[in-house]
Amino acid sequence: MPDLGFDEHLCRVFDFGTRQFQVYLTPALELEIFEGDKKLKNLPKPGAKDEKEKAEAAVKDFKDMKKQMKAAIQSQGQRLEYALLCDRKWTADGWRDLFIRKPVMHCFAIGLIWGVYENGTLVQSFRYMEDGSFNTPDENEYELPENAAIGLVHPLELDDATKQQWAQQLEDYEIRQPFPQIARQVYRVTDAEKTETALLRFSDRELVAITLLGRMTKLGWDKGYPGDGGFLTEFCRHDISKQTTGEDGSTVREGFYLELTFSGMDISGYDNMENVQIEKVEFYDINNGKAPLPLGKIPPRYFSEIVYQLTSVLGASEETPDEETE
Repeated sequence: MPDLGFDEHLCRVFDFGTRQFQVYLTPALELEIFEGDKKLKNLPKPGAKDEKEKAEAAVKDFKDMKKQMKAAIQSQGQRLEYALLCDRKWTADGWRDLFIRKPVMHCFAIGLIWGVYENGTLVQSFRYMEDGSFNTPDENEYELPENAAIGLVHPLELDDATKQQWAQQLEDYEIRQPFPQIARQVYRVTDAEKTETALLRFSDRELVAITLLGRMTKLGWDKGYPGDGGFLTEFCRHDISKQTTGEDGSTVREGFYLELTFSGMDISGYDNMENVQIEKVEFYDINNGKAPLPLGKIPPRYFSEIVYQLTSVLGASEETPDEETE
């Protein structure tokens, strides 16, 4: 993750020779520009009294920095939302290195709610404050354990009272989350679905072929192998939540492989504007793709995130969140 030239105070100076401008990166991932104590709307154009070469180089650097920052914010936001889906964890030291010592990620850290986990279970949610301290939902100061496993909190893990506390705290501090987290819609496996090996909530949903292709690939789904006549009938994805090294030195992965099947589209050209029909979604252990898993065996966070994705592509399913069981 590049620092974009910002120092530990989230400041970068642009030097015009006779004038210097301090540009600060805010927790909202926006820029604030100052000339001394005076706040400016934009970096000014070089003037007659400025050193021409210095000023022109500073303006160029500022424009380049803004482009790099826009790309970094977009890519890191997507990566963090994916970390939420995969239930990614960091050690306390690894978390500090990434989210406190790197300017852009520092701002992401302030806008998100984090959790300390023990054996995969949330034991304490917290927020990283602008002053470097840590805060609990009831606004008590919190000391981060040195051996903590830290991850992004999913709203499934919080009761309604705690979610409301976090929502109120974010509002009070005027914190805009980089993506929906506390207010994120959640989805649960129903009692009737727990023994089923195929998710059928979206069955018979129709969508224009090219629209489905664009939306699914944008969300990280891959095209399956085309069948006879160049016909595509499935999208798939591989999500690794954990990767370790076995005693024999081999890589041990944990995660899931998914297949979404549908009526099919001709991939010989992307001008197919006909509707296609969704059939089913199946979840497999990433290490054993022989048989789909019962939906009751899928971790609640992962199941919720996949339904969240598919809802954004296909529209709300027949099962509403309020009807779903805990």
